[in-house]
Amino acid sequence: MNTATQKIIVTFKDGDHGANKKAFEDDIVAKGGKIVQRYELIDGLVAEVPADVSTSLLAPSLKQEHECVNSVELDGTVTTQ
Repeated sequence: MNTATQKIIVTFKDGDHGANKKAFEDDIVAKGGKIVQRYELIDGLVAEVPADVSTSLLAPSLKQEHECVNSVELDGTVTTQ
C-alpha cells in the first residue's frame, strides 16, 4: 500500500462559490485527502492528498469539473539565496 502524500495549494475564483467549494473539498476527501488549512485572505486552502491523486488534481480538466477553482499547484519549500 502506497501511503506517500503531497500537499497542494488551491485558490478559488472571486465570488460566492460556497456549494461548489464544498463539492470540491468533498472530492478531495473522497480521493483519500484531507484539508490541512484554509486561507481567507487569498480564498484558498492547502490539502494533503495521496501522491497518485495529485496528478489528477493538477490536470486542467479539474477547473472544468469544479468551476470555482482558479488554480491548483504543488506546495513546496521556498528559500532565499
